[in-house]
Amino acid sequence: IQGGELSLVWHYSDKLHDAKWIESLADNYIQALTQIINDVLGDAEQGINGVSPSDFPLAQLAQPQLDGLALDWGNVEALYPLTPMQEGLLFHTLMNPNTGIYFMQYRYALNGEFDHQAFTQAWQRVVQRHDVLRTAFLRQDEKALQVVYRHVPPPVEILDWRHLCEQEQQAKLPQWMSEQLYQGFDLSQPTQLSITLIQTHDD
Repeated sequence: IQGGELSLVWHYSDKLHDAKWIESLADNYIQALTQIINDVLGDAEQGINGVSPSDFPLAQLAQPQLDGLALDWGNVEALYPLTPMQEGLLFHTLMNPNTGIYFMQYRYALNGEFDHQAFTQAWQRVVQRHDVLRTAFLRQDEKALQVVYRHVPPPVEILDWRHLCEQEQQAKLPQWMSEQLYQGFDLSQPTQLSITLIQTHDD
């Protein structure tokens, strides 16, 4: 492929093959390639995003296995197996549900004017830049796979607690954080980062 174009050159020995036979082979090759292209374009026009094992070679899945995955293929950037370390983390997570294992929480207090929209847009760019923040995990038969999506919603949620007095806010926050810890992440969804803005005062 040069300059975005596929070029094919057929080399043969005229002592072994007839030129007409090679021309026929090349014509058949072009016809088959054209048919494949037309099929793919036709599927795209009908909103069908078909994939083949060659689209995701690292996944090492056969066509029936790919067909069995309920994924929006138009939004899938990559599909590949887990590393041994990830396999271990996933195993312990599934074996210990609702324990908050491997769930990290950080809390910060911000004072002053705050641009919620700019903050959300900034995190959307971070997520778009790093594949791992757009990755979900799923199981295909006995095999665990990670799916990298092209686009995911911003990981920012905004809560307004200004109607609560300061004492109520202080009591509610640790309870809310415990609930989040217990709930954990839905690993089948590409939301391995969750940011919540809780507004407690006008500033």
